[in-house]
Amino acid sequence: MRKRGYSGGFAAGIIAAGGTLGILLPPSITMILFAVAAEKSLGRLFLAGIGPGLLLVTLFGIYAVLRFRSEYETAKVAYAKSGTASAILTRDEYTLAQRFNTLPRVAPFVLLLTGVMIALYGGYATPSKRPDSAGCWRWRSLR
Repeated sequence: MRKRGYSGGFAAGIIAAGGTLGILLPPSITMILFAVAAEKSLGRLFLAGIGPGLLLVTLFGIYAVLRFRSEYETAKVAYAKSGTASAILTRDEYTLAQRFNTLPRVAPFVLLLTGVMIALYGGYATPSKRPDSAGCWRWRSLR
């Protein structure tokens, strides 16, 4: 981001803010560990985290757009006054074919996330195992 002309504070803030979303948005390892330790329903914890997580994503996105526009305008004014171009003023244009060519790199992540969510919410898998009365390990149901 710094190579593209963003200020260091803005770049660090975006990365730090994005890192906090991993706790709220499912499938969150932190929520899984909490659900196991507190013996609470993982499905309910995941559902409880979606609303606040999406709210934070929206607010972070709005702030990022407003901050980018501010930095872009500052760079335009500096370019108009002194003639020194900032990297933030360059625009990359991509064709529709180039955009679709990136889908194979994203598809495995989307399929993995979808599979995990279906397995957890469908009751096919759980994040923890408990011994049954005979001492055998069996998958514990989410329900």
